[in-house]
Amino acid sequence: MDIEEEVNRLESEYKKGFAKPLILMMLAEKENYSYALAKKIIEKTSGKISIVVPNIYPILKSLKKSGYIQEMKSKDHSSRIFYEVTELGYALLDELTESLQQFLKIFNNLIDDYNEIKVEKKI
Repeated sequence: MDIEEEVNRLESEYKKGFAKPLILMMLAEKENYSYALAKKIIEKTSGKISIVVPNIYPILKSLKKSGYIQEMKSKDHSSRIFYEVTELGYALLDELTESLQQFLKIFNNLIDDYNEIKVEKKI
């Protein structure tokens, strides 16, 4: 496997891990339906992350089953099912954002360390 393939594989793995928090964050900003949610994710991440609608459904189902989001009927009486974050979902987001900030801080420190090593070793 070449470097580019490996990078793509690893990126795919960690993006999957961020799918639930990302969807919760998007829904915290505004209740939405699946297709609009998929478009919003692409927009908010400048195209770096995309979750196709068929992959959003199981995530929404899981979040709903856990009580983190709930369905709501469309205000315009269309057949669209909208989702909104519940009180429990906001509590989860509070904990998750703190955890993610710590995680990102650790990784930023590790990246800084690696960049120093590259300079020292003239890589």
